[in-house]
Amino acid sequence: MGAHQRTHPRQALGTMTQSKVIETPVGPVVDGNTEKGHFDATAPGVHGSASQQLIGNILIGVSIWVAGACGLIVLAGATVFGRADLLVLATLCLVISVTGVLQRQLPRFNTFHALLVIATGTALVVPFVDRTAHLVTIPAMTFFAFVGIFSLERRRAAWFVSWCALLSMAVLPVLLPDVEVAEMALAMVLLGSLGVAAWRLMRVAADAMASEEENNELMLHTSPVAIMEEDFSEVGKALDELRSRGVTDLTLYLRDRPEEARRLISKVKIRRANPAAVEMIGAASEGQLIADFEKADRVEGELAPFIQQFVAIWEGRRSVALDLAGRTLGGDSLEAVMHWAVPDRMGNPDLSRVIVTFSDIAPRIEVEQRLARALESNRRLLDYEHALASCSRALVLTSGMDGLTAALETLRETIGADRAYLSINFEDPDIGPAFRIVSSANVPGFDFEGWEGQKWSWSDYEEARALLSRGRPYQRVADDDEAVVEGADEEARSVLGVPVFSGGEWVGTVGFVDVDRQTEWTRDAVRMLEVAAPMLGTFWERDVARRRLEDLVRSKDKFIASVSHELRTPLAAVLGFAEELRDNVSGFQVREITEMLELIADQSQEMADMVEDLLVSARAEIGTITIRPQDVYLRSQAEAELAALGAMTENNVRIEGGRGKVWADPTRTRQILRNLITNAIRYGGPTVTIEAFEGETIDGETVTRLTVRDDGAGLDESQWESIFEPYVRAHDTPTQPASIGLGLTVSRQLARLMRGDLVYRADSTGSVFELSLPTEPGSQQEEVEPKTMTSEAAGPPSARFESNGNGISGSGPFGLQDHPARSDTAQVEDRP
Repeated sequence: MGAHQRTHPRQALGTMTQSKVIETPVGPVVDGNTEKGHFDATAPGVHGSASQQLIGNILIGVSIWVAGACGLIVLAGATVFGRADLLVLATLCLVISVTGVLQRQLPRFNTFHALLVIATGTALVVPFVDRTAHLVTIPAMTFFAFVGIFSLERRRAAWFVSWCALLSMAVLPVLLPDVEVAEMALAMVLLGSLGVAAWRLMRVAADAMASEEENNELMLHTSPVAIMEEDFSEVGKALDELRSRGVTDLTLYLRDRPEEARRLISKVKIRRANPAAVEMIGAASEGQLIADFEKADRVEGELAPFIQQFVAIWEGRRSVALDLAGRTLGGDSLEAVMHWAVPDRMGNPDLSRVIVTFSDIAPRIEVEQRLARALESNRRLLDYEHALASCSRALVLTSGMDGLTAALETLRETIGADRAYLSINFEDPDIGPAFRIVSSANVPGFDFEGWEGQKWSWSDYEEARALLSRGRPYQRVADDDEAVVEGADEEARSVLGVPVFSGGEWVGTVGFVDVDRQTEWTRDAVRMLEVAAPMLGTFWERDVARRRLEDLVRSKDKFIASVSHELRTPLAAVLGFAEELRDNVSGFQVREITEMLELIADQSQEMADMVEDLLVSARAEIGTITIRPQDVYLRSQAEAELAALGAMTENNVRIEGGRGKVWADPTRTRQILRNLITNAIRYGGPTVTIEAFEGETIDGETVTRLTVRDDGAGLDESQWESIFEPYVRAHDTPTQPASIGLGLTVSRQLARLMRGDLVYRADSTGSVFELSLPTEPGSQQEEVEPKTMTSEAAGPPSARFESNGNGISGSGPFGLQDHPARSDTAQVEDRP
């Protein structure tokens, strides 16, 4: 039961490893019959149920013993009293008892044979009573003998010889009147008959044995079960010797002395093996199998199955069953159940013909493993379904980041990851396309400090970006000497990410992270995350829309309050002066009337400017602003606007620089200049300088710049962009009238609609607003005939990566809209 390089299957069918021992305490077996004797359910006289058969067997057994006992008692009485009649009776009783024993022990012994035995016994006893009875009993016995013997083969010759013997019973007494001569002749006939009968009995016995051996051999070679016949007789002798030496615990003895176990194994001989066994073990022939077993070297781990068999012999058990795992002679994996059984011979175990069978259980184990995997998969799927249901409930019943975190925590606990996260994509001005984590759920003990809000550049994860952007999940397990993702304080060893899409665009990622485990993510985990990703994306989109709606409501309230306030002051002045003029115009001098009319005009113009800004902002939202570009000179437009402002320019406002020729809409240009000058006068320093520059080439296009500079306190750099947002005012000046907060917003919108821009900066000298407009018509524009065309407003278009400074903008993650000016369109009418 050992193996060298090729482990022999018989020592566990390879490297046999002990699995299970099954003891079956059955009696000695001979041709399938237990030591209780043969029981043939089809034999004559066997009928009825099991209980009836049991009762019949008991009655037959009692009758046999009673007949035998009576025969012995009567025989003793005949001997003591010298009575021949009692001797005949005793003989008949003994013959009946022997006949019953034969009928129970011999499978082919039937009722006719029983009559034969009774007749023979009678023929041997009757002469003690009547000497002349030989003339009748001997031929009768011969008749029955031949009928019984030859009936075993049902040959007609048996009947012929029997009838000849019967005829001699009538003929011989007539031909030979002398009794002694007749007796001698009959005796010779009897002896001849007995000789023929003995020859036929031996022939029948030999044929039966040959037939049985042939049947056994045929069954052995055609059986699909692997069977070996092994000789353990030398092992039995060796075990008797060990017992005589005082060994009591054979298992412990052999485990402590592996060399003794190997010595006993060497005494085991394989007598024969059927083709099924040869094929299972991977041998070329029966001879190779036997030779390989005899020369195999057994390592210590291969001794256990043999030790169990030796212990079974030691304890007198007749069978053992073992689960074995090993390899064939060719090195293939093999798992089998070995049944080891000792047959019985004359009531004693026959260790020279131990039967060993092997049943290949690899298919059964494969089925069990598949079943176990299926059950485990079903259990995981059920857990995932519960997790998705809990995730859905958390997202539906909870709003804000708490609901998102609760959903991620449910997913993380189900998978058993260290972290579950949701990240969004955005365009960073410094590192380009990037992503940052907006919500996460972490296992206790890993707080991932520094990950929340930290940004990573997608350029460092091109492989992940390529997969996720195409809608495919990304998973990676780190090698032993690297990390997949390096965070602020931790390193991730395993990462799984699934893309989140909104409106057909990849806007974020939801995934799992394991910090110190190299986790191979299952398909079920990936599928669960693919189902959860749209749910999380929809929730985030809904939550962002909710926040945006709240902002819009607040903006509306703020807008209404601001517009009401801003219009009330000039409207009150206009209404007051108008009522005075209506009610008491004759009481005022011409100069006073003129001043009041100028004030009414100024206040009306201020209200008109406010309304115009509101109209421009609204039209910019829906893209219906009309632009009629032509040659415009910025300096002359600024001078005209200063003249229109009149009293507001009492501050030291001066104009410097060249003419500043641009290609723009003069009305929209003056609107921009009015807002810039008004803003500088209201919130800037005492000195305002307007400077126009000549055209210069920037990024392949000729543009003309105009700056409005004041010497007031500049704004912090964090406010340079926010002042262009609607309704935003960087500071309020108590001595100046408040504003709606749309002037700068509208000015930038108009500049960008005319293919220019408006930016703000501050330095040590104060604040500077810089307006840039194209010097010449664009190459795409027609200069001959006027026409209306639609063009994209300046600024980045809707894309997968958007930015407004906080990474949540544009049509960016989950449907957020960028600033209106970035996505609206305008009607442009060219005038050469």
